[in-house]
Amino acid sequence: MSDDATSSAARQRTLGPWWFGAALLTAVILVVVGVQLIRQHGLVPATPARCDAAALASNDIPAGAVSISLCDNPVEPTLAMATPPDALVEDIAEVVHTYRNLPRTGGEICTDDLGPRFDLVFSYAGRDPVRLTGELYGCAKIGERHGAGAVLATFLDRLQAQRAHQQPWPGPVTPPECPVENHRWSYRIPAPAELIAGQLCVVAHDEQLSPIRPVALSGREWTTLRDDLAANSHPDDPNTAESGDCDRSRYLVATNAFGEQMNIQIHCSGQAWWSSTVRGGNTMRWDPSPTAWDVIDRLTR
Repeated sequence: MSDDATSSAARQRTLGPWWFGAALLTAVILVVVGVQLIRQHGLVPATPARCDAAALASNDIPAGAVSISLCDNPVEPTLAMATPPDALVEDIAEVVHTYRNLPRTGGEICTDDLGPRFDLVFSYAGRDPVRLTGELYGCAKIGERHGAGAVLATFLDRLQAQRAHQQPWPGPVTPPECPVENHRWSYRIPAPAELIAGQLCVVAHDEQLSPIRPVALSGREWTTLRDDLAANSHPDDPNTAESGDCDRSRYLVATNAFGEQMNIQIHCSGQAWWSSTVRGGNTMRWDPSPTAWDVIDRLTR
């Protein structure tokens, strides 16, 4: 064998392991970059919520949870609430941290009014799920601590941040039904800009036994009302509400892609009110523009 051939074979033997390592490192980098690009462009599929009825009741949260699901646990049927269809799989530690930093319960006397009650179900890869029960009434207990609202707020905040890089929730989206006595409110109230479908609802005051009349919206009418709601809503004191004198009640009911609903009460005075938080009261005021009011008035006469 010539000296050149011998030298070439020696270089290949020397470079072989190096090239293999470089190729492996490149592949890892491409995977990491690919995952980041997928996350940035909203291509990560949402993880369905797991409301496992067999989840063990617990006052503590074992380490290693891979997802958290918000599940309704109503005290009575009329207090049933709509829950997110997707589970939280990111920033789980923040929810755990919020819970563990709450004060413990200890012999307090709580009011006996009722309200929403929920479970946070923690799922694991190698053990049975556990659940923390929270009450949005009385002493606002969750597990053995006070502060159910704080834990719920952390969960919903992290869930919304997670959705920023997820695929849209699959399935058809239809406007919610017109409000009835047992209308199901959502634990998370969507922002106006998130809404993708809605309709108007009307009930005549002298026809209390009649069903509420739904009023469908055309694409242009819906866009007009949704965009106006987003542009002309602001926090206000509900004690300043002016109902006006009229012979009917009107509502705009709407939903986002995750089925989370908003219920907006429209007064004859030209004001409309809605709540931005669970059990927060109608703390947001919408002053419809003349264009939006024309749509409402024309369709609900």
